Amino acid sequence: MQEIINMPRISITVKNAFVYFVLLVLTSATLGYAIYKLSSNKVMENTMITLLHNNETAVLKFHSFLDDVRKDVWYLSNNPFLKDFQSNSQDKRLKEKLAAEFLALLRAKNQYAQIRVIGLENKGHELIRVEHIQSQAFIVADSLLQLKGDRDYFRETIQLPEDSIYFSEINLNQEYGRILFPVVPTLRVATPLFFQGHVWGIVIVNVDLTFIFKELEKVTGEVNQLKLINQDGYYLIHPDTNSVFQFEFDKNPNIILEDVRKNWISTPLVASNYSGFIDKSRGESIIEFNYPRKNYLLYFTLSSIEENLLGVFNKWKLSIIYITLLFILGSVFIALYWTRRQARQFSEITKSISAFGNNPNVVNLNINRDDEIGDLAKSFQEMSSRIHHYVNELMLARDQADEANKAKQAFIENMSHEMRNPLQSILGMVNMLEKNEPRQDQDAFIRNLKFSSEHLLTLVNDVLDYRKLLNGQILLQSQDIGLKEFLEKIIKGHLFEATQKRIRVNLEMDPDLNHEHFTADPVRLSQILNNLLSNAIRYSSAEQEVKLLVKGAEAHQLYFEIQDLGPGMSEDNIANVLNLKPVTGKSRQIQNVGLGLPIVIRMLELMNTKLEIKRNYPKGLCFGFLLPTQMRRSAAKASFTDSPQVQLKHLISACACVDDDPQNNFYYQHIFEKIGVPVDLFNDPEEFLISNKRYSLVISDFNFAESRLENVIDRVKRQLDEYGILIVISANDDGQKLVSGIDSFLQKPVSPEQLIETVSKVIYLRMYSLPVAANLTRQYEGDTQRSNQALELMIKEWTDLTRKLQVAMKEGNISEYERIVHRLANSMRLLDLVKMEQSLNDLRLKMTGGKSLNDTDQARVNFGFQYCIRYLQKQLNPYS
Repeated sequence: MQEIINMPRISITVKNAFVYFVLLVLTSATLGYAIYKLSSNKVMENTMITLLHNNETAVLKFHSFLDDVRKDVWYLSNNPFLKDFQSNSQDKRLKEKLAAEFLALLRAKNQYAQIRVIGLENKGHELIRVEHIQSQAFIVADSLLQLKGDRDYFRETIQLPEDSIYFSEINLNQEYGRILFPVVPTLRVATPLFFQGHVWGIVIVNVDLTFIFKELEKVTGEVNQLKLINQDGYYLIHPDTNSVFQFEFDKNPNIILEDVRKNWISTPLVASNYSGFIDKSRGESIIEFNYPRKNYLLYFTLSSIEENLLGVFNKWKLSIIYITLLFILGSVFIALYWTRRQARQFSEITKSISAFGNNPNVVNLNINRDDEIGDLAKSFQEMSSRIHHYVNELMLARDQADEANKAKQAFIENMSHEMRNPLQSILGMVNMLEKNEPRQDQDAFIRNLKFSSEHLLTLVNDVLDYRKLLNGQILLQSQDIGLKEFLEKIIKGHLFEATQKRIRVNLEMDPDLNHEHFTADPVRLSQILNNLLSNAIRYSSAEQEVKLLVKGAEAHQLYFEIQDLGPGMSEDNIANVLNLKPVTGKSRQIQNVGLGLPIVIRMLELMNTKLEIKRNYPKGLCFGFLLPTQMRRSAAKASFTDSPQVQLKHLISACACVDDDPQNNFYYQHIFEKIGVPVDLFNDPEEFLISNKRYSLVISDFNFAESRLENVIDRVKRQLDEYGILIVISANDDGQKLVSGIDSFLQKPVSPEQLIETVSKVIYLRMYSLPVAANLTRQYEGDTQRSNQALELMIKEWTDLTRKLQVAMKEGNISEYERIVHRLANSMRLLDLVKMEQSLNDLRLKMTGGKSLNDTDQARVNFGFQYCIRYLQKQLNPYS
C-alpha cells in the first residue's frame, strides 16, 4: 500500500507579497483617517460652540417673550376700568370701556389670540372676550360667551394668591373638546382677580405661539435645525410639522428623554443660568429651560445638517483622499504580479459576498484549497447556509406579523358588520314567527327570544357606542313609551341570568304610574337599565334579591333605582366610579367596572341627568338617577285612515333585494311579498346588474365578499324606473356618508315596520312634498287650540273625501271626481301640496280624454292622501 505523504501547509503570507500591500494600505488609510478625524473633531468642536451660543440666544428670546406676556397680563389685571368693573359688573358702559382697552392691546399684539375676563360666579362664565381671527380683532357678543369653570386653567388660576401669574402647558388650541385645524400652538397666561379680599375671577390671555416659534427658528439660522421638546419627550417645534404635538392625538412620545440624556455632556452657558448640554453623537446642543410652571421643563435642542456642519472641511477633504489613493495605486502595481494568481478566487468570494447581501441564498463556491482562502470559502458557505435559514425564518415571522396586523385592522373595520348581520337574521326570523300567528304556548317563547335578541343587540351597541359617546356622535331619539310594559320587558330580559344564580328580580313601581306613558329614547334607556341590572345580578350572591324601583319625582321627572345585596364599595371607590377612574383596593379583585358603568354615566349626561351611587345598608349598593321626561295618562289611540302601505303593491312593480346573506334576502322577500310586491333576490351587485331588469325598489347591503356597492352605484341606479328608489341596509355605522346618491340608509337589524315605513316615506317624497301644517297655525294667528280644531276637522273631511275619490276613480265618474277635487283644492293649497294638486289635475285630463285610470294611477293618489292624513294625525297627536 502506497504511503500517503502529508505536504506541509503553506501560509498565504508565504505564497505572495500581498501582505506588504495590505500593510501599506492600512498605514496610508490610518494616517489619512487620523488626519481627517482630528480635523473634523476640531471643526465639530467649534461648530458645537456656535450651536450652543445660537441655542442660548433662542432661549433668551423665548424667556423675554414670556416675560412680556407676563407683564401684559399684570397690566391687564391692574387696569382701572377692570377695578371699577369688579365692583359693578352690570355697568355696560364700564364693560364697553374695558373691552375697548383689551381690543387695543389685542390689535397691538398680533400674537395674542384672545383676552378674556372670566367671573367666578355662574360656574365660570365669560364676562368679556375679545378675539383675533385672520388679522381681524373684535369684541365677542354676550350671547356667544361660554362657561369655562370646568377648564384646568380656570381651576388652577383661582387657587393662586393675589398678583400670581399662571402659565399653562403648551398645547394645541381646542374648542368644545376638539382640536381646531389648522393647528395653533397655544399658551394660556392668567392671573387671579381679587375683590374685597376674595377671588372674584381671572383675566387670561390666549397666546398664539406660531409667530414666536418662527422667530426662534430665524434666530438659530437657516442651516440649523431647532427642536423644542417638553418633559414628556414630545416635540413642540420640529422641522417636520407632522411630528409636533403628538400627545394631542394620543400617540407615543417622539423620544425617550431618559435614554438620550445618557449621551448629554454638561457644559456652561455664557449669558444665562440655564443648564447647558452637548450631545456629540447627535451633533446637538441642548438647553434645559425652566418654564414658569411647576414640574414642567422644556428642552431647546439645536443641531446642524452634517453637510453644513463640515462644509468648509469637506472642500479639502477630497485632496487628502486623492493623495492617499495615488499612493496606494502605486503600491498596487508593485504587488499586482504577486497577487495575480489569487485574485480570481478573492474576486469570486467578494462577488459572492456582495451578491449575498442582495439575495441571501446558500452560496456554493468551487474553491478547494488547503490554505486561508480555502478556509474563508468554506466558512462563508457555512455562514450563508445559516443566514439563509435565519432570513427565511425572519421573513416568515414578518409575514405572520403583517397578516396578524391586517387581521386586527379588518376585525376592527368589519366588527360592526359581522355582528349586526347575524342579529338581523335572528331578529328577522323572530319577526316572521311573531307575524305567523303562533300558538299561545309558542307566543311567550317568541316574545322572550325577541327581547333577548334585542338585549344582545344592546350589548353589541355598548362596545360600538362607547367610541361614539367619547366623540359626541350619539343623538337621542325620544319616543312615547308605556312605562309598565317597558319595565316588564326589561325585567323579563334578565330572568334567565337571575334564575341561574337563584336571584329574585323584582319590579316595585308606584301604583299611580301603572297607566302612565313617558317620553325617552327607548334604546338608550334600555342600555342604561340593562347595564345596571346586569351588574347588580353579577355581583349579588345566590338566593339574594335585586330590585328595580320606579317612582314619580317632581313635575316631569321619574326616579329609577336598582338595589342589590352584593359586596358593595367604599366611598372612595364610589367616587372613582363616578369620575370614570379605576376601582382600587380589595374591591378591584372582585369588581371590574368595564364599559358598562362608563356608558351609563355618559349616556345619562346626554339625558341631562347623572348617576347616583349609595351604600345599601346593611350591604350592597343603590344605583339611581332622575330622568327628565314628559308624562301623560294612557288614552285611546286615534283612529287612523287606511294605511298607505296597502297601495305599495301598485306603486312597486318589482323589488330587488341584494344581500350576500340568504337569510336576510329571505326576510326581505317575506316582508314585501306579504303586501303583494314581487321580489327578485341577488347575492351581489354584479349578479343584479347582469339581470339588466328595471325595478321600482332596490334594497341592498353595502359590503360584499368581492365588492362594495359604492363601486357600482351609478350602474345600479340606471336600472331604477322613473320613481325608483335605492335603500341601503347595512351593519356599517354612518352608512349615509359611505354611499352618496342613495335615497335612505337603515342600520341592521331592521324591523318590518321600520323598513315599510321608510319605503313609504321615500316613495311619498319622490312624488309629493310633506304638508306644511304650520300654515294653518299662521292662519289662526298662532292660536294652537283653534288651529288644532281646524286640523281635526280637515282630517275627518279628507278621510271621507279620499274614500269617495277612490270610488269615483274606480268607476270613472268624472263629475264626482271633479266635485271632490274642487272641495280638496283650497286645503291642498293651504298646506302647500302643489305637486299633489297637479297630479289630480293630470288624472282629470286623462279621464276627460276618454282614458281609464289604471291601478298605478289610482294608487298614487290614494297613497298620497293616506300618507298625508297619517302625517297630519301625527302632527295633531304625536303620541297616537
